[in-house]
Amino acid sequence: MLTDINYTLVKTEDDAHYIEYKGNYFKINDNAYHLLSMFKQGLDIHEIAQNLNMEIAETNNAFMQIKEALTKKVRPPKIQRLFTILNNHCCNGIGESFGFLFDKTIFYGLIILSLITTLLFYLLIADYSLLSFHIGFAGYLAALMIIMFFHEVGHVCAGSHYQLKNLKISAGVYYIWPVFYVSLNQQVLLPREKRIIVSAGGLYFQLLLNLLCIILNAFFQNDFILLVIHLNLALFLVNIAPMLILDGYWIYADLFRIENLDTKAKALLKTPVSKIKFLKNIPAALSVYAAIRLLAILSIWFMASYFLISNAGYFPDIIYSLQEDLGMGIIFRAVFLAMPYLLFLIYLYKTIYGRLSKND
Repeated sequence: MLTDINYTLVKTEDDAHYIEYKGNYFKINDNAYHLLSMFKQGLDIHEIAQNLNMEIAETNNAFMQIKEALTKKVRPPKIQRLFTILNNHCCNGIGESFGFLFDKTIFYGLIILSLITTLLFYLLIADYSLLSFHIGFAGYLAALMIIMFFHEVGHVCAGSHYQLKNLKISAGVYYIWPVFYVSLNQQVLLPREKRIIVSAGGLYFQLLLNLLCIILNAFFQNDFILLVIHLNLALFLVNIAPMLILDGYWIYADLFRIENLDTKAKALLKTPVSKIKFLKNIPAALSVYAAIRLLAILSIWFMASYFLISNAGYFPDIIYSLQEDLGMGIIFRAVFLAMPYLLFLIYLYKTIYGRLSKND
């Protein structure tokens, strides 16, 4: 049965049941929870079957289905961890120091203040002629790392405020991209409103970073501060968009109470138009999400194609400029030119491998 699987059963504040296995949490129904809890208490299969008014073969089959579901669902993480930036002790200290920012009055008040300040900055103050910064690649990289770190600290503070455990900020690789990240698997155990706030914690701290930088820019008027403001806003808009599986996706899914939003949206988009009208009880939020996602994908492909076609003549100059900034020679040019083909091959491999795995 499940003797070779080490799992933990968890009941949340809103009476939902989860099973924890290898650091991942999976929602289960009441019957599965009672079956597994009795097994945890040491009852044998005959006693469990008798208590649940089930046949022994039926009970054994239920155990096998749970085991198969767990082993299939637990996949290697998409983010490959490289090293820890801030350990759990440091994150707890930061969370305790800045947890007050997530008190409801302060939280919503600072969000409104930050949004109004950012809007006024772009409407009245921002000089768009300064967008052609001469800071160099190192400056952009430094600004990006500051923003990413601030974002993850926001998640840490939100998680700490709601007593999530084992919080730490790590550096890793998402497919081929370097990232900072915080593991928030325990977030699913929180009530819906708290889950939304934890998901929004990074975006909230990005707004606070913009507020801080706008104030600093009023006194120092520094190009690097301006760069952080503009880049931070761009990343904020990317993060809050629900089409990508980033913070905005989880906020949208919890806001409209749609579990497995991505899977359901993909299934809806694959459904033939002639059959959609026969589908019943499709949440309006799911239909809107699927439509926006399709439009976003088509728009990205169109804009990318247009950009590549209209700017093809400038690519050699861009490559040589980046080469000078990084101090790298022909190797960098070769990698830069080969990157689109490499990404396409990775996508092709994942698509074919995924289909073959499903067929096995």
